[in-house]
Amino acid sequence: MEDRLKQVLGKVFELDEGEITNDLTPESVVLWDSLHHLKMVTEIELVFEIRMTMKEIRSMTSFGKIKDVVRSHLEGRGMQENQEIPVPHHRIDPEF
Repeated sequence: MEDRLKQVLGKVFELDEGEITNDLTPESVVLWDSLHHLKMVTEIELVFEIRMTMKEIRSMTSFGKIKDVVRSHLEGRGMQENQEIPVPHHRIDPEF
């Protein structure tokens, strides 16, 4: 799960996956504005096949918190954190 999230954030925010740590925040990423935040949310929802609430979306203020939100959805579906997540066929960005 964490590797897939890093792939999403790396693509959305134009970062190397190695730059993405739990304390990554909007203040530390030039491209993390409201538009890119929504793009990130959309990509996460598509990749992990989940739907987040507005409260969850607003709480996603660091990579650590993003992992917590996604983990809670996956655990709610009975998936383990390290379990392979199927790649969906539909994506906003066809190069992702």
